[in-house]
Amino acid sequence: MNKHPLGRRLLSALLLFAIPSIAFAQQRTVSGKVTDAVSGDGLPGVTVRIKEVPSEGAVTGSDGAYKMDLPAAAKTLIFSSVGYHSRTIPITGATLNVKLNSGKSLEEVVVVGYGTQKAKDVSAAITSISTKNFNKGIVTNPVQQIQGKVAGLVITQPGGDPNANASIRLR
Repeated sequence: MNKHPLGRRLLSALLLFAIPSIAFAQQRTVSGKVTDAVSGDGLPGVTVRIKEVPSEGAVTGSDGAYKMDLPAAAKTLIFSSVGYHSRTIPITGATLNVKLNSGKSLEEVVVVGYGTQKAKDVSAAITSISTKNFNKGIVTNPVQQIQGKVAGLVITQPGGDPNANASIRLR
């Protein structure tokens, strides 16, 4: 019935080895360094996303370096970081170095647990403490520095033990 069983097995084995190599051949690698445009220092924690495939990306290391494998559809990378303007850069080669310009200063933005907001848009009370507000004298615990400086902040020493961790509650 099967006139060429060896030929079909050989063809099947050839296809099994050829398909993965074709799929991997479509990927390429890009690497580079993200730096501050003014100081030239490497920026850690910058998000590098693929514009065409937003679910894939990388984060720069402590020196601002990154390396990522790109799918065949990738043509553009988006670099973004808190405090810097995002940049969209076309992929032109295997090495892509990027300089980011600083954006808003920290005085203009309030960082909250779920994102950032402009200070004028925040409806809750915002309190800022500087070194001028710290208590002078002998302080055994840094938490004592802010005690009594923020409305609604309660700091207690459980059990009265000065070596125990302080309990901090903010209503």
